Amino acid sequence: IIVLLGQCNSQLERTQQAVNFNQQWESLISIIHTSFETYQQQLIEIRQEQKSLIHLNTIQNIQQSRIQCEQNMKQLETLATTGFIHSTKKESIRTQIR
Repeated sequence: IIVLLGQCNSQLERTQQAVNFNQQWESLISIIHTSFETYQQQLIEIRQEQKSLIHLNTIQNIQQSRIQCEQNMKQLETLATTGFIHSTKKESIRTQIR
């Protein structure tokens, strides 16, 4: 009986160690799961921020292109006006010569 009680006591200790290990394991799994969810959420937020930054860059590029286009149109208008004035002067001189 004493031997059986000793074996039961040893078995009980091993079982308690297994239960403790299992509890630690489950706790660690839970912590890892929570950490991974936090990581995934942070990735999603970063991607959204990057999209916002990409959109902001795109908007800035479009605005810069619009400004450049307006400047080009002004140069074209100036060139056309200068050309028209120059052409009118030439025509006026031709008329005077005739």
